[in-house]
Amino acid sequence: LDWYLSGNTVQRNDQFDGNGKRIPQDTSQGSNMDTDTYDLQGRFGYELDDDKKISLSLQDYKDEQDTRYTKNPRITSDAVAVKGL
Repeated sequence: LDWYLSGNTVQRNDQFDGNGKRIPQDTSQGSNMDTDTYDLQGRFGYELDDDKKISLSLQDYKDEQDTRYTKNPRITSDAVAVKGL
């Protein structure tokens, strides 16, 4: 019998430029600011004989974004963070 278990969690917060201004997220482009990521993996194996093995792999992956900021789609020049959109 052999097995492998792994777990990982990552929390990403807002990002700011060198002047302390919030860098707005572009949620339509797949921004990962304000996200929580969880990844759990498991693998279990059993050797039936020298030539045969049964294995089972499981994974639970979740990537969630909860933010109060996004870019204003009407502004096409420099991006500005707008709360509540």
